Amino acid sequence: MSSPSSTELSAIWAIDKRRFLDIEEIILSRRRKDMGCVDSSKFSEPLPWIGLYIAAASLLCSLLMGLDTFNSFRRRKL
Repeated sequence: MSSPSSTELSAIWAIDKRRFLDIEEIILSRRRKDMGCVDSSKFSEPLPWIGLYIAAASLLCSLLMGLDTFNSFRRRKL
C-alpha cells in the first residue's frame, strides 16, 4: 500500500475539518437550546424605561433634599 499524496491528504483534511465544524456547530446549538438562550436583540428594549425611571427618581430625591434643606434653614435647625 502506497502512502497518500499531498493532494489526497489535503482533500482528506478538508473533509475532516468540515465534519468537525459541522459536529461542533451541532453541539453548540444543542448547548444553546439546553441553556434556554434568548434573543439578545431584545435586551436593549427596556433600557430607555430604566433610564427614565432612574432620572425621575433622582429628580424626586433632589427636590426632596432641597425641600428638607429649605425647611431646616426656615426653622433655624441647620
